[in-house]
Amino acid sequence: MLRFIGLFALLIHLAAPALSLQEPTAVGDFAKPMDPARRPSPYPPGVMGEFTPGFFLRAHGEERFQFHEWKSERTLSGVLARLPKGDIQQTGTAEVRMAPGRYVIQQQIEIAGVDHLTITGDESAQFVFADGPDTATFLAAPAAEGDLVLRVEQPEALREGFHYQIYEANGRGDRLLEFTVLAIKDELVYLTRPVAYMGHVDGIAAGTQIMEQVNFFRVTRCNYLTLQGLHCDGRHRGGTRTHTTYCGVFFTGHYVAGKRATTRGLIVRNCSFRNLKGRGVVFYAAEDVLIEGNYFEHIRAQAIEIDHYASGHIRCNVVNGADVGVMVNDAYESIIEANVLRHCFDGVRFHEVFQDDWVNTGNIVRDNHIGPCGRAGVHFFNEGMVDNVVEGNLFEGFASELHVVGGEGNIIRMRD
Repeated sequence: MLRFIGLFALLIHLAAPALSLQEPTAVGDFAKPMDPARRPSPYPPGVMGEFTPGFFLRAHGEERFQFHEWKSERTLSGVLARLPKGDIQQTGTAEVRMAPGRYVIQQQIEIAGVDHLTITGDESAQFVFADGPDTATFLAAPAAEGDLVLRVEQPEALREGFHYQIYEANGRGDRLLEFTVLAIKDELVYLTRPVAYMGHVDGIAAGTQIMEQVNFFRVTRCNYLTLQGLHCDGRHRGGTRTHTTYCGVFFTGHYVAGKRATTRGLIVRNCSFRNLKGRGVVFYAAEDVLIEGNYFEHIRAQAIEIDHYASGHIRCNVVNGADVGVMVNDAYESIIEANVLRHCFDGVRFHEVFQDDWVNTGNIVRDNHIGPCGRAGVHFFNEGMVDNVVEGNLFEGFASELHVVGGEGNIIRMRD
């Protein structure tokens, strides 16, 4: 009998990893999640070596996977660009499965207009940013609307075919311009399309700062896209924090100011994002979004952001170190639940830019473990946000008066 009990105890011990949950374990300055049990490999059988970098693609309506050797992120971007666009639901879902390897991202993987697509990796497929410049360069002359050429102080800092943004000289505020370099000659930078001012811009002066636009995944107008098991380390690339660069996943749907989203179906699941100067996962103008089971560490901006006319479900994520754990910015009917948000300046922050009466309402923050925080657990940053619900959250490690800051006109139910 004793021998049987001992054997049973040994089996329980060996099975423990498979029973572990994604809960934080305190290590140093940041809490770490327990390592989940290793899952079966998602890769289809093939003849390639185990550590050959590349990916398997099964296009819409096809049965077999085809292997593509990775040369740069443009390999994957190019293959995805050739997939059919528009409503292709009847032909099934396209799949990309990353083979084990280390994938160095010079700028970003671009996915545009591809519906019904799933990209899968696992612990053995790691994405890292390449080393980049520590400083930005500046415009040597103003940029006028319609210009196809920019004068730049250090044109050697730019690269042909790459995307850049222009900010104020101090790097703060919103971007003033986005452009792609066609060619560089002497101090002249030739653009792929003429300069077109954004709505909030009335001029771009000499001395404004040029920054690279770098993201792991830059996605535009894709319906029913799933990103899962992708592990991204930004390696602290970038000198200045900005709003739309150095992100993990930067997703924009069909964006129309003042209108509900018509792009839908984004899922980001079981991924990790570390050491990013920008945001972890951000999505604009999208509905039916699920951000689930991800791990974020050392995110200088927002770990997760629901931004401008968007709605999503944010659940069971772990954030260990970010300016904001979850940002709810002009969102509607979103749910933020069962997340662990630690070492953030604000755990959850509500923020209003647009004043449409149907945004910044109907959001729910419940059953999250929040704290310690540098400022607030849940922070209603400005007025104008009403009929949101905050309930059942556990706050830890900071003063009770900072558990919820602001929130007049909302439903606040504190946990006993």
